[in-house]
Amino acid sequence: MIRTVTMLLLVTAQFVGLPVSAEDAASDASGMAGIDASAEATDRLRQFQAQTQSLRGQFQQLIIEGNGLSDEESRSGDFWVERPDKIRWHYRQPYEQLIVADGTNVWLFDPDLEQVLVRELKPDSDDVAGLLLGSGDDLAQRFAINALGENRYRLLPLATESVIEQVIIEFQQQLIVSLEVRDKLGVTSRFEFLNLQSNSDIDPERFHFIPPNGVDIVIQ
Repeated sequence: MIRTVTMLLLVTAQFVGLPVSAEDAASDASGMAGIDASAEATDRLRQFQAQTQSLRGQFQQLIIEGNGLSDEESRSGDFWVERPDKIRWHYRQPYEQLIVADGTNVWLFDPDLEQVLVRELKPDSDDVAGLLLGSGDDLAQRFAINALGENRYRLLPLATESVIEQVIIEFQQQLIVSLEVRDKLGVTSRFEFLNLQSNSDIDPERFHFIPPNGVDIVIQ
């Protein structure tokens, strides 16, 4: 079914820098370190996006409610991403869902509901698809990015109307290996990426979607 898990994948994810405590503000050296860390984090994302033209692999997803309890359903599947503006995100467990961005539209297919949702693709949007597909310069203009460690980065929304509270990204060897999105209701969706292959050829049919006969099509 196309439920909250799908919305978290395509939901708004705008970012701003970490808040500065009174002690940090009092220290010029600490302040400069924070600026350097933010610039380094932004450069890291720029480098990832500049060097990664395509990405494929498997994912596992865990949803944690605001009360700290985890969803008992295990979610997993396969994904393909290719610049510019193409994504195939295939949930296989615990139920099948398919999300395809073909360069023009985003298609969300729920076989159980026999329903397809379709909306215009906005690669510069502040959602996870925009994060994977957008340019580093776009991200730097719209988001402030701060390092949590050597390979982990925290992103917080600039826009007060964003439904996202924060995003945390973790890299290994220039590849994104995990992505954590928390909304303002306190619900966290955590993705771990496995068996990643970057810059490999992907069959163009992966990003081509034709609604099956007999399904309801809802244009958003």
